[in-house]
Amino acid sequence: WGPAAEADAHWRALQTALDDPDLAETAARLILIASAQRPNLLAAAAAIQKLDQLQRTTPADHARFWLALVRNGDTAAARALAEQFAGAPSRAFELSLLAAAFESVGLPDKARQLLLRWCPVLGYQRHHESAEVWMALGSLLRSQKDWRTMAETGATLERMASRFPWLAGYAAYLQGHAAHESAQGPLAEDRLHKAAAADYPLGALGIDVALGLWQLGRAREADQLLRRLPSRLHLLPRYWENRWNVTLTLREDEDALLEAASRLLELQPESTAVQFNYAAALLARRERLAEALRYTFQVWQGAPTAPGRILNHALALAMNGRTDEADALLEPLQPDRLTPEERISYVLARLEIAVARKDADGVRAWLPRVDRSLLFPTERRWLDQVAARWGVAPASSP
Repeated sequence: WGPAAEADAHWRALQTALDDPDLAETAARLILIASAQRPNLLAAAAAIQKLDQLQRTTPADHARFWLALVRNGDTAAARALAEQFAGAPSRAFELSLLAAAFESVGLPDKARQLLLRWCPVLGYQRHHESAEVWMALGSLLRSQKDWRTMAETGATLERMASRFPWLAGYAAYLQGHAAHESAQGPLAEDRLHKAAAADYPLGALGIDVALGLWQLGRAREADQLLRRLPSRLHLLPRYWENRWNVTLTLREDEDALLEAASRLLELQPESTAVQFNYAAALLARRERLAEALRYTFQVWQGAPTAPGRILNHALALAMNGRTDEADALLEPLQPDRLTPEERISYVLARLEIAVARKDADGVRAWLPRVDRSLLFPTERRWLDQVAARWGVAPASSP
């Protein structure tokens, strides 16, 4: 839509173009596409009606209208329309969009039938759209825990890999994931190792494989794979989301953590989750603490009773020397009800407060409770400095 100041004018121009015979079809389709970012059910309804009048409605148009209904809270109406739909996709992107729409309206079995029927027809072009359909099928089979069909799909892709070599890595991943879940250890190890080492000319498949490897506890291989993927993928938020998750799991490289958080902030500046993670990355590096505090405050204001947001903001307050405010935020929390990740933030905030106040008893009480396995190198070095200064032995990693 261009600059925010011009977005409204562009939106009005599209709606006006619905009445122009030469522009109506394009305008209607753009309105449906735009409804993904700018929900407007009345405009989406007018657009689908115009396409129906022109007899130019495609399966993708139907799917986008169902999704517009879902975003406006009318899932029942969207489901009713989807249940009546009898069309077929003609391109890979339509298949992916229809499958996503069926899942969104609560018809996962219909999405499954569609993907199993049409992936072999539309999924063998060396194009990112073909990658998306196999990823959609793999994701659906994961969510349904259908390991048998996943293994069969992987075997089919392996047979096709001689003609379509860009599928080889994903074929190995599907077989490996299915074998892992079916307790076939040697087969799982062989296939997952092959998937991690494969090349992915269609980089989106590589991102999906990295996600699967991370979910299976193979964060190191996922990290190595993500770092090998083409730089053009750096424009995709999901690339950096996976880099963030993997880096957070490994707890080794806070530079990579901040890079992932910074790139996501560039791509999704309004996302509360992204702002939260960006602040957390700054705190892990113990740098630009005032900037981190601004973000933790914004995020905390949006949900002031959420433990994770309270803890991130309290830690930022403590690291900025505002110990009384940090203490007041922490007071109502019950540490035994926090997740391990939340608990480490709680303990670190308490320790930061004690250090800032030169509270020797507080330092001695909280320092041994820090789980070093959940810290990044900069945090561990700071912990060692505190231990040396106060003569307290820090806890060892589990």
